[in-house]
Amino acid sequence: MFRAAFVPAAAVAVLIVGAPSAAAVPVYQTATSLAISGTVGVGCTVTLTATVTSTPPPIDAGQVRFYLDDSVDLGQPTLKSGKASVTWTPIAAQAGSHELVAFYTGFNNNDQEAWTSSGARVVVNVANAINLGSACVPF
Repeated sequence: MFRAAFVPAAAVAVLIVGAPSAAAVPVYQTATSLAISGTVGVGCTVTLTATVTSTPPPIDAGQVRFYLDDSVDLGQPTLKSGKASVTWTPIAAQAGSHELVAFYTGFNNNDQEAWTSSGARVVVNVANAINLGSACVPF
């Protein structure tokens, strides 16, 4: 982030620009893992849960983005106690192999800290299935 100040002189504004020192903004690393609960099948709702960890401090703010094959946005829930979840119900056109992706997008805290994030990727096979209400049965 740059800091700027306007200094008027003879009705002309002069822009003085300077960058803060790199040491002024601490940088923290995060790691994201992704867990899937439920039967991954057409018409069967599964829950995707991302867990975000960091070296220090612990994270309890920000959001996690979930994607199917890097292109279908499955949601961006807020992180709570280091976790964020979305549900996904695959449709018939999504039968087959797919990659689910979750990554921590950070949060805006007035540039007091910077976060770097590694995402999580899991390959799933969406099977044809029958949803019986209380259970999903792949076939």
